[in-house]
Amino acid sequence: MESVNNAVEQGRIAAHTLLDREPPPRGVPWFWSNQGALKIQIAGVSDGHDRYVVRRHGADRLTVLYYRDGLLIAGDTVNDPREHMAVKRALAQRYTIDPKVAQDTSAPLRSLVGPLVTTS
Repeated sequence: MESVNNAVEQGRIAAHTLLDREPPPRGVPWFWSNQGALKIQIAGVSDGHDRYVVRRHGADRLTVLYYRDGLLIAGDTVNDPREHMAVKRALAQRYTIDPKVAQDTSAPLRSLVGPLVTTS
């Protein structure tokens, strides 16, 4: 993946390898692009998703959450850095956002982040 974030992570891994140290765990991949008045931010990788939820906030803000097997794997945001950071933090902590409650745009996304729930 070509991104500033990935280049920094590759540098860390190379340094740890040269020093014969265990490399740190990889962080959440994230990307951004400014397209005119739009700021597009992506956290995670949506390849292989089997469900998505769209959250619209007026005419110029949008979030798309991607899921695989009911678990959050990525999120795309347009003009909404708070939602981008909520997705990025959830992925970093290996948390998820229930797709059913994610549709409620009256609740801030960060308040919907929760631990993975297992049924065992």
